[in-house]
Amino acid sequence: MLSIVNPFDGYALEAAAWIKDKNPSTNIVEVSMGTEQARGVLKECLAIAAVKAFLVSGHPFGSSDTLATSYILSEAIKKIEETDGKFDLIFFRKQAINGDL
Repeated sequence: MLSIVNPFDGYALEAAAWIKDKNPSTNIVEVSMGTEQARGVLKECLAIAAVKAFLVSGHPFGSSDTLATSYILSEAIKKIEETDGKFDLIFFRKQAINGDL
């Protein structure tokens, strides 16, 4: 299965890139939760505008629902902020596209 940048993630990345265009010192950091397959998507985000990318992956996260995913990502963000400093602004996507029926 091919991973693609979710259109809603793309909109968030575009908004962040717009801010970076206006403020070149802005650093865009991508954080995603998924399988190793998601690394390709993160590489694409790095090619577009991000300066760092983190993948939260592993068997314990496999069947996470929306609430669990949100919590796991919030904890990952806290960990990143411990080493990289606090984020000024965080964009989230509207929804996943793989659950739409």
